[in-house]
Amino acid sequence: MKVITSHMGNDFDSLASMVAAQKLYPDAKLCLSGSAGRTVREFLKRNASHWTVLTPRKIKFDEITMLIVVDSRSRSRIGPFASLLGKKSIAVHVYDHHPPSNDDIDGEFLAIEPVGACTTLMVEILLEKRIPIAPHEATLFATGIYEDTGGLTFSGVTARDFAAVSRLKEIGGDIASIPSFIEMTFSAPERRILDALVENAWVRFINGAKAVFSAVSAPSYVDGLSLFVHRLRDYFDADIAIAAVKMDTRTYLVGRSSEDALDMAAFLTPFGGGGHPQAASVTLHNAKPLPLVREMEQLLHDAVKPSLTAGDIMTSPVMAVPPDSLVDDAYRTMLRYGHSALPVVKGKNILGLITRKDLDKAHLHGFGKTLIREFMTEGVITVPCDASIREAHRLLATHSIGRL
Repeated sequence: MKVITSHMGNDFDSLASMVAAQKLYPDAKLCLSGSAGRTVREFLKRNASHWTVLTPRKIKFDEITMLIVVDSRSRSRIGPFASLLGKKSIAVHVYDHHPPSNDDIDGEFLAIEPVGACTTLMVEILLEKRIPIAPHEATLFATGIYEDTGGLTFSGVTARDFAAVSRLKEIGGDIASIPSFIEMTFSAPERRILDALVENAWVRFINGAKAVFSAVSAPSYVDGLSLFVHRLRDYFDADIAIAAVKMDTRTYLVGRSSEDALDMAAFLTPFGGGGHPQAASVTLHNAKPLPLVREMEQLLHDAVKPSLTAGDIMTSPVMAVPPDSLVDDAYRTMLRYGHSALPVVKGKNILGLITRKDLDKAHLHGFGKTLIREFMTEGVITVPCDASIREAHRLLATHSIGRL
């Protein structure tokens, strides 16, 4: 008996890859290695007439002669099927797009390609072999690619992913229906998890990279944690997001990073984690979320390569004026030192900013002897000196200002 499986917690990319693999191995059975994600379970219920997907309990392991693993090359991610690896009587074929790790499956046949979704690789093989793809299959395949690439927006997306989706649309894939399959609305438990992640979050700048961290405990298991952490990173516009959520006796540590900030898969590998350079996770038993995330925060100082920071290019020392300075005095200071703006400070506190344009207006109306506190701009936008140049530029653009 031939069995096609994938990683535990099946998403649409793994399901689509399994279905595509069955077209390469028509006599193989589809079998989950563990529980599938909520949206995948609902999709399978609605489409039970198209595909039969079994659970491990429905499989007689002693009758398996070939194991086909898709969207995973890690032994620890295929649940009970890991026990079959290494048996001479069982052939193992692997199709995947994840980077290598120290937990890789050693198969007789390996098809590993650096694409955004494993489904892309599977579709390319089907097209090359001229194996027909039905419209409902094309829709599922496009959904798998769309979900695993964040709607073709993640940094790991390749031109091959775009080409695959384009070809699937030509075949008859219903691209417009994809959002209904991977709908982004949350159930009440999911919303509580996401809200708690945002509420408990803290931000640090580490070697120029903006990192957001969070730790949460939940009373029961909730699907979709990877999406929540991705949303957390987007919410804070961070380069790196790391969160730990304890559910029952397991703690799920999930990380996301931008392309040039950190190789998240390599960062979590020492803890048994796996995934992509920009998205990785690991499951630990009875680990406390907050101490775990604090440990990750400390380890990032060595893992994140230093980049140019705001402190590296800032003007220092800073010429500043007190709030009770006269407009005329501040004007002369600007002319003398060639500045176009001066921070207004009292002790170590920044009260505002006075610009050359502000002073010109004050002079024009005869207010040279007035205190500059009357003309300064309050609510000054600031940036930490260890923030990245990208973060400084983002603040300038977001607030339409010329200086920080």
